[in-house]
Amino acid sequence: MFHFQVPVPDWPRAAEILPVGYLIKAIDNVQMLDEAKRHNPNLITDLRHYVAHQHPGNTLDENIILARQFFDTFIDGTFMEYAHNVDYIEDWNEYFGNTQSPEEKQRFIFWAMAAVRVWALEYRSRPGLGHIRLIVGNTAIGNDIPLDVAQAASSYDAVVGYHPYWPVRYNNLLPDEWIWYSGRWTVMDDYYRQEGYTVDWAFTEAGSIRYWLNGGVSLDPYGGWRHPECHDYNLNEYLLKIKYWMDNWYAWNQSNNDRALPPVLFNSNLGGGAWAHFNLVQPQLDIIAEFVSRWVPQTPEPPGGECRGAPRIQYHRVYNVLSSHIDEATAQSIFVDAMRHNKQTVGFSYDDAGIGDLDNRLARLHGIPANERQTFIEWYNQNYPGVVIEFVD
Repeated sequence: MFHFQVPVPDWPRAAEILPVGYLIKAIDNVQMLDEAKRHNPNLITDLRHYVAHQHPGNTLDENIILARQFFDTFIDGTFMEYAHNVDYIEDWNEYFGNTQSPEEKQRFIFWAMAAVRVWALEYRSRPGLGHIRLIVGNTAIGNDIPLDVAQAASSYDAVVGYHPYWPVRYNNLLPDEWIWYSGRWTVMDDYYRQEGYTVDWAFTEAGSIRYWLNGGVSLDPYGGWRHPECHDYNLNEYLLKIKYWMDNWYAWNQSNNDRALPPVLFNSNLGGGAWAHFNLVQPQLDIIAEFVSRWVPQTPEPPGGECRGAPRIQYHRVYNVLSSHIDEATAQSIFVDAMRHNKQTVGFSYDDAGIGDLDNRLARLHGIPANERQTFIEWYNQNYPGVVIEFVD
């Protein structure tokens, strides 16, 4: 439930209150995890080893070497002394992003594949480490984790990590935020299972985060619950949003074999530093722990309210999407052609072409260069599975 950069005064008191199965995460402090277990043996513990530079190699073999070097920096004599009280460790942090080039993304995919393989085959096989699972990915809010990572995690008994912050402005949640932000992992999970891979989930950072609108949604990486435009230090409002997320998380777990671990709220530190607006210290730690211990899950409404996407009847939809490469004359000809062919839909939104509870959806993408097409295929597979894609020159 708590993310400790450093031990803060009286933190064990809150650890003793937490219910069975909740997490304590520490940064480079395996002794703290051991202490947490001694105060409350029912807790789950997670260690992250911080590295300043995350530069993957170009091939799987290069990343296998890097993975060995990474684990060797903290799997040492001190770690082995306390390893019996460590349940999870993490690899690198927040290294996947939806704006990455295919080449950059592939290098990080190789890293993730190498990390789970090396941990499973070369470290977890050692005496005293067999019970420790690796959390891989730890992806920032709103970004998708490639299918290859889910495949590797499924093959080597690793856990996929995501950071489900929930966007808030003046105590109000961003409307319909679940599928794009704090619940994005459920969308990924649906896609993975359709492709034949079932994974467990860990949420190694979470909490309220300030957002604003500027031609789209922008998130403030430093705007936590204390920020004047988030909860303005109002812990009661923060607890309401924690409950919102946990109710959704609990409902998902109920129908998915409890594959998702409880959240870890970022962040506890002595001075706060860059993350001062996120800081959780005493008495907030005790109050949150007490809240969680008394929390009674309520089945929430479907994210965004009742479903408004069901069609009146099933029909075969054809949606022509015009890319930014299309000039005005070409756009006019596409509109005329679509009108003559059963009055097909024409627009500019790739989301509109995929959305809707329809059995037959054809997205005709106009003007997409050949070197960008695979990116669109992967995007639709992840976000709108089942859409048939046709590229039109």
